[in-house]
Parts: sequence; structure tokens; C-alpha cells
Amino acid sequence: MKFLISCKGNNRYANMKLESQADMLGQFSRMRQWRDVNRDEVIIFIALNISMGLVQKPDLSDYWSCHDVLTTPFFSRCMTRNRFEIINSNLHFNDNNNYHRRGHPLFDSLFKIRPVYDIITRRFREVYVPEQHLSLDEGMVPWKGPLSFRMYIPSKPDRFGLKAFSLNEAKSGYTIGYDVYTGSTFVPDPTADEYELMQNQTYQTVMGMLKRCNILEKGYRLYMDSYYISPTLVDDLASLDTVTVGTVRCNRKEMPKALKRKLKTGKVIGRRRGDVLALKWQDKRDVTILSSAHTAEWGVSSTHDRDGNPVIKPTCVIDYNQHMGGTDLADQLVRYYPTYRRKNKWYIKFFFSLVGMAVTNAYILWKKYAPADQQMSHSRFRLSVVEEMVQSASDAPVPLVNTKARRSAGFSLRRMVERHFPAKVKAKSGAKKQNPSRECVVCKERMKKDDQHVLVYLQTHRNSKRVRYPETRIECTKCDVGLCVTPCFEIYHTVKNFADVDPDTWSQ
Repeated sequence: MKFLISCKGNNRYANMKLESQADMLGQFSRMRQWRDVNRDEVIIFIALNISMGLVQKPDLSDYWSCHDVLTTPFFSRCMTRNRFEIINSNLHFNDNNNYHRRGHPLFDSLFKIRPVYDIITRRFREVYVPEQHLSLDEGMVPWKGPLSFRMYIPSKPDRFGLKAFSLNEAKSGYTIGYDVYTGSTFVPDPTADEYELMQNQTYQTVMGMLKRCNILEKGYRLYMDSYYISPTLVDDLASLDTVTVGTVRCNRKEMPKALKRKLKTGKVIGRRRGDVLALKWQDKRDVTILSSAHTAEWGVSSTHDRDGNPVIKPTCVIDYNQHMGGTDLADQLVRYYPTYRRKNKWYIKFFFSLVGMAVTNAYILWKKYAPADQQMSHSRFRLSVVEEMVQSASDAPVPLVNTKARRSAGFSLRRMVERHFPAKVKAKSGAKKQNPSRECVVCKERMKKDDQHVLVYLQTHRNSKRVRYPETRIECTKCDVGLCVTPCFEIYHTVKNFADVDPDTWSQ
């Protein structure tokens, strides 16, 4: 994960914002507390975002909550909530001074995320040589905010978002190539020759992806759906020693007219041109396949009918069903532990989706190459990634423990059902005072609810004088609170809202 880390963009953007908004910031604005981040602090920040996929909570502030039900000490030990949020709001990856508006020859729709996007996608294809079977399909990065190239695809789980073409290893789901569709500014293949430019955009998208990933002329088998495939594409890939298999629309150019006829259930019709087979099989609905690797023969699939008998299908259909799910498998693995939460900026959400893909790819490689005695589950692998990142960030600022932070209003949730015994407050090692005392938590909470006491408290607070609450030399070691022996010890362990109890009435 360390190749993602850069703090120059964050510091530059935050300092520019401070200069431009200095007069508009409120007295207590977080931006006034900004200090430049270092590399290790950004590592901690990304590690916390990865861990949020493991420990999922409804709201961001809940990760720093002191409530007994929600508390997760790991987050507050690594970074304060305010620091996390201010880094999150100033997360930036490029220099805005180099930005060109739409219409300029150098305009780039992905300018905000370009440096990180190029690094991650390049590393995907550099660190691993995939197996023979590959699948090409589109995925979605969820986003419902305003964006010129936001797409709507009703068949996807996330219908609104950024559409991306993804090339994956069919068996494992490893993401090899990744290309975001940016609308009218999308250039699928900058290196396309004159012949390729005459073809449609899906043709250029596939060719551009395979060239960047160095897949052509190596004997790979590529599986696609009807959105991409065409007889021209299959012919050209076959000439480049790349086998193509995929469903196809019968109205594509150069498709044989014989495949448009209606068939009875279970019947097959096929036509061949050179190495390319066009086959139509009538199942519950018609299935049309284009392949440069198959013949019109039948095979036994892994599925069974109602009577338990194996289903007989054309071998090209069996292979397509077996190897087409690589992209869906990658999406599934990323969604188990999502690294992106609700964001106000599309490029920040897109960045964390890239982080999620990077961790998923790392897990796939770990499963493949790690020794048998070091294998681990997906969640355990992500946990180890977080641990390694935190341990490696030795120069990250250590958050100060706020001893005055308010505890959960409910205190210990099991204080009324467990066994508790009073004990003397123990003196700390080296302390001069041998009989120390602690504030009684029941007296303190009760006094806070008294209006007169609140008035006195505010007055003494303004004068920088400490408010003295009743103290006791007795504590409950299990609950770690100071308590008067009578009646506070009994009240605290038997009444839920102990601050509402009048001790005089209780004693009677």
C-alpha cells in the first residue's frame, strides 16, 4: 500500500484553502487547527479507512464514540476524530494550478485523481502475470452527486455512478486492467491506428485494454458479453493469437442471417467462418454465442435438472458460464469490506474504491502464493494489512489522551447484573499520598443536574477554578469508579438512572 502514499497534494491544497478562506472561517473552525501531514500520518489515515470496512458503523463519529456499545479504542489510539476529519476534507491528489477547464486541449476529466489512478492501474498489470482465462466486463463505483460522466445502469447493484471497464482473471477475480468511462472525453486507445479508429468505441475499448495489459499474441482466452463482442473483433483478436468467447447480438454487422430464425427448445443452429463459430442454442430463451475456440459439440454441465440428471449444453456455453464471472467475483470481494463511505467529492470516493481493489488484489495474490501454513481468511488478511501499516508508521503523531472527555452516559451496561464489591482506592506507585480519594460518580452526576450547581460550576469555570465534587476513599474496582459506601454504592449498582435518585429518600 505504500506506493499510494503522498502528502504533498494534501498540504498544498489545505494551505491554499486556508489562504483563500481565512476571512470566512469561524473562530472554532477545524481548518484553523490545520497542520501539515507527513507520510506516516497518511499511512495511518488510509489504514483507518481500511479498518472501517472490517468494523462497520452507521456514522463516522461512532468510531470515536465512548459509548459502551460502540466504543472501539483502536481508532482513538491511532488518530483523533478531528484530525481524521480534517485530513479527509483536505484529501487531494493533484495541483489545481495545472487544471485546464473543459474545452481546453489538455482538459482531463480525471485530473483530480489522475496521479494515483495511473500508479495503481499500472501496478495492477505489472506485478502479476494472469492465467489463461480472462473476463472483460463493466463495473460501477457508486456516486449519486453531480458529475458530467456519471452513468445510470439499471442492471447493476449500484445503478448510479462511475462506469469502469475491468479486465479480470476469470478464476480468481484479480483485476489486471481498469479503465474509467468519462463520456465524450473518453479515449479508449490513444495508440489506435487508422484501421482501429474506423471501428466502434467498444472495439477500441477492448483493443486498448488488451494492449495496455500486454495480453495480445500470448494465447490468452478472453470472455465478454454482447456489449463488446462482434465478428470483426473476434477475427482481429484471433489473428493476434487471442481466443474470444462471448454472447452476441444477432443484429451485429456480419452476423449470419440464419441465426435469426426461431428454434424449438433444445435445438442448435450454427455457422462457421474460418476459425470463428456463430452458434444459437434455444434454452428457456435463445442464447447466441460467438467463439474462435469451439466447435458445435455438446458437453455435460455442472448443473442438474429437477430429476437430478446433468444438463447437456453446447461446450461454448459451458465455458462461457464458467469463465465469465471474473469481474463480478472481484466486485463481490471488494463489497464484503468496503473502504468507501459517504463522501462529498467524487474523486475521494473513487480513490477509496481503488484502495479497496488494491487490497483485494493483494489478498488474491496472497492466497495463490503464500505457504499453506500462512493462509488466512479475507477479513484476517485485511486486519494484518492494517496492523502492518500502523506498525510501520513510526513518525505519525501520537494522539494525546483526553482525560476530561465525557464518558458514556450509561457507564457500564452490566453494572446492575454483575457482582461488585467495595475496596479502598489504591495509591499509585511513588505517590506521596498514601490514602488517596476519588470523586463519587453518583454525587457528581446528581450535582450536575442541579440548576444551582450548574450556575456555580460555570462561574468557577470562567474563573479557572476547579469544581470540587464529593470525594470518597472507596471504589468499585470492577467498574473503575469512585463511590460513597452508603448509599451511592448501592444506588449505582441497582438503578439505571442513578443521577435522578435523591439519597435522602433512598436512605429512608
